[in-house]
Amino acid sequence: RRLPQDPPQMPTLPDLPAGPALPSLNLSERLAALPTKYLYVLSRFPAVFLFGYVVVLSIIIGTCWRPLVVSTDITEFRKVAGDVALEYDVYSEALKFTRAVKNQTSLGDRK
Repeated sequence: RRLPQDPPQMPTLPDLPAGPALPSLNLSERLAALPTKYLYVLSRFPAVFLFGYVVVLSIIIGTCWRPLVVSTDITEFRKVAGDVALEYDVYSEALKFTRAVKNQTSLGDRK
């Protein structure tokens, strides 16, 4: 047998008033207005733009003054690697000044 009642309904959210509208994200309008905004700010703050121009120009001249040199020598890279390179250099220098062992040990093959 069926029950004479309707099944219970899920509660719904109350009707809320409309919130503030989001700004338009029309990119073409923003790009079209960019030169006008740039010139307006330039007319208001010319010293800031002059200073910025000098800084940017100095950076460009500074980076282009000398050619970029990239060292591909692996021994220089190993020396930069840190403490291990220093310990290896000390060990290799110490080996140069040790006397060779004249028996059949693992140290006997040094020159």
